[in-house]
Amino acid sequence: MQKYKKLSLRSAAITFSLLAQSTGFSIVALAQNASQVKFPYVQKGCIALKEVSTGDTVLRKTITSGAHNTDFAVPTGRSFSSYIVRAIPENDGTYKVVVNLKYSNSSHSSVLSVTRSYNRLKYYSERFVSPTGQQPYQVNLDIGGDNNNVYNLEVLACK
Repeated sequence: MQKYKKLSLRSAAITFSLLAQSTGFSIVALAQNASQVKFPYVQKGCIALKEVSTGDTVLRKTITSGAHNTDFAVPTGRSFSSYIVRAIPENDGTYKVVVNLKYSNSSHSSVLSVTRSYNRLKYYSERFVSPTGQQPYQVNLDIGGDNNNVYNLEVLACK
């Protein structure tokens, strides 16, 4: 009889996420309810960026009418080759996600602009690189959708 290694749900989710990253988009169920929402561990060579107004690396946001912009600071003195936006919505729904990289010369690049249906408590990630080759000083996200929809958000910078 062949023996199989038993994986926890978290280990299985991380393994699936790492395997799926070559496709650029991954989906993993990570929680049964909103109070259990946790992101997978940060990959080796990556750091979680801090949101500029709170200094937090993981945010829980509610969509309301008005501005939906959130900025994450990219640390200076370090070089990064890619960035990963990670999200876990707490509601099923259609979300509009726009990601811009802001540069120190006051320019910016749009690296993602999608409108998709997302499922409640599923993990989504999207990897991207700077199209200009410049390192940004901020990663800006504008996430919209139905009012009162809630999502959890994290941005990573990777070497």
